[in-house]
Amino acid sequence: MLLRHLRYAEYVEHLLVIVLTTRKDGFSKSLHKKNLLVIPTNSRSRWYFVRDGLRIAKKLTRKTGFHLVSAQDPFITAVIGVLIKRQTGAALNIQLHNDFSSPYWMQERLQNRLMAKITLRFADSVRAVSKITAKIRPSGSNIFIAPISVDLNFFRPVSTEKAIDVISVGRLVKQKNFSLLLEAIASLAEDFPKLRVKIVGEGPQKKHLNRLLDENNLGEHVELVGAQSRARVRELLQKSKVFVLPSNYEGWGLAAVEAAGCGLPVVMTDTGGASEIVKDGETGYIVPVDNGVKLEERLRELLKNSKLRKRMGEKGRNWIETNFQREILEKQWIEGLISKSKRKSKVCFIVPELYPDTATHYLYSLKLFDEFAKEYPAALLIEKGEPLKESHKFEKVVIQNISIKPLNLIERFILLSKLRLDGFTTFYIHYSYWSLFLLKIISIALPTKILYWHAEEFHKKDLEKTKLLERFLLKTSIKAAPTLVTAGENLKKAYAETFDISANKIMILPNWIELKPQKENKKALRKKLGMPQKKKLILFVHRLSERKGAHLLPEIINKIHKEARNVHFLIIGSGPLKKFLEKKVHKEDATFAGDVPQRKIHEYYQAADVFLMPSLREGFPRVVVEAMAAGLPIVTSNVGEVSSILPNEQKEYIVTKGKVSKFVYALQRIIKDGKARRVLGDHNQARAKKFNLKNSTNHLVSLIGKEL
Repeated sequence: MLLRHLRYAEYVEHLLVIVLTTRKDGFSKSLHKKNLLVIPTNSRSRWYFVRDGLRIAKKLTRKTGFHLVSAQDPFITAVIGVLIKRQTGAALNIQLHNDFSSPYWMQERLQNRLMAKITLRFADSVRAVSKITAKIRPSGSNIFIAPISVDLNFFRPVSTEKAIDVISVGRLVKQKNFSLLLEAIASLAEDFPKLRVKIVGEGPQKKHLNRLLDENNLGEHVELVGAQSRARVRELLQKSKVFVLPSNYEGWGLAAVEAAGCGLPVVMTDTGGASEIVKDGETGYIVPVDNGVKLEERLRELLKNSKLRKRMGEKGRNWIETNFQREILEKQWIEGLISKSKRKSKVCFIVPELYPDTATHYLYSLKLFDEFAKEYPAALLIEKGEPLKESHKFEKVVIQNISIKPLNLIERFILLSKLRLDGFTTFYIHYSYWSLFLLKIISIALPTKILYWHAEEFHKKDLEKTKLLERFLLKTSIKAAPTLVTAGENLKKAYAETFDISANKIMILPNWIELKPQKENKKALRKKLGMPQKKKLILFVHRLSERKGAHLLPEIINKIHKEARNVHFLIIGSGPLKKFLEKKVHKEDATFAGDVPQRKIHEYYQAADVFLMPSLREGFPRVVVEAMAAGLPIVTSNVGEVSSILPNEQKEYIVTKGKVSKFVYALQRIIKDGKARRVLGDHNQARAKKFNLKNSTNHLVSLIGKEL
């Protein structure tokens, strides 16, 4: 083992091996050679393995630190690995050395059915030693096959007397099913009176096997030689004619590879790596599990025919040399471990609501997340909405069914917990306070990466104007978010100052828009939408609320119409100020279109002449970019990221928020100057190309990648 791990250590900076031992095992001193450190737990009993393993790992993390943990099995070592991962953030690899598909394995112990399924959920990668062990495909893990290596310079054929007819090597446990071998030997002994069989190994079934030897009078034929040194095992193999591995289940079959390396034909039950180690009928035989008749039949053939044994043994050695060279397998194992264990967490995106005909911008979020899901494993949780009608790349789409609080929060906690246990370790939350709080609770037990998107401009005076509960939830969520994601540098600065948080925990993801070609000319579009043909059309698209400056619209409209009657306002949106606006604005001066589905809104932009946004507070207003993409000149208040979105040519039309006279003046200038409208429209359209899906997807991948 030492030489093998010294070779493994050549691939890494430090290799630490924690060996689970009790004081009775007699292995209490650490071994330090080059960059390899082997430390036994030397535990009082097996019940202390977890505590002592964690203690050693914690101590060494402070001194050296490590980035990757590999657990030898999905049981007690994996439990330790999961806890180390939680403490250190290291990636976790779990090795599979047994056949999870075998009913014998599943029935042997309760932990086989339960513990492995639990611990494997936490693995970043899984090493399977054969194709059959790789069938488990644990959720959320990169699985790779890396058979156990054998030193074929050590296990090699030699010319010597073959005094042993049949040999088998393995622990004396139920799994190895040596009683099946004894059943076959009892029948063969009648025809082969000088038959000599050796079984190498120790274990709890030794008394049972000795009893079978006595009951079947096999004492002169079969010898249980106990555990032997590696050199002695090789010597016994080299003196043998046939090797047998009668197991009920195997993950690989290392003893069979060693025997084939020594030039023996191998008879192996159809388990684990049998089909990879043995070419049935050419290098040995593969027999059905627990079939004593077939095992006896194949052994009889080989014992009778020395030429067949020799031919199969030579072919077996060549097969092993060609396919299982130690250097190649060891490199395959370590490189697979390092490359596959990179923390590529599955990501779950959360949106508060999503309907096919929504007037909100959540459809943009959906397309962005779906684009991410084309390359990376992802799920979507919709807190309120309907099933997606269009095809998508998400592994899972989960929609809440319960809308009544607090029952919907209980349901959401269950759904989030299930997603986390299914391997979704990174959650990207779009605005939802409660999903953030629930995930913070889940992360106490299960390590979870949380990114929280929020993109509204909040200064301290804005915060003071919000309702008490909303203010509490907002402040709590912004401070609680491990990583806050917003749309630009201005917003980042505002969040850091207003909520007194470190700018280092704030990341930036700009919004994007879909550049849709204008299929119909302005005249045809206006006719289709019922808009006046000969008037300049000023477009407002937003929620009809004070925050969006909707309360300023009546005064702006009235003052514009005093100077120019050839102007018509198109107001899209709904909200608390809708009735107020309808009372204050004459029908002939403006059209209230209500909410327009996001998939149709581009037609209204393309039908307009000027875009107006008098908001008092914004984040990264996507409506501005949509207007730019449609080639519209824009008059807007100086809020949020507006100054960073618009080109320099638009800067003189960015006015002080709340100043009606400034908006009126800017609108009048644009209405009167057709050339200015065209020039501004061209610059805006060119600038809008920057805010595309590809760029935003790259930003998202980079942003999430920093958190993995």
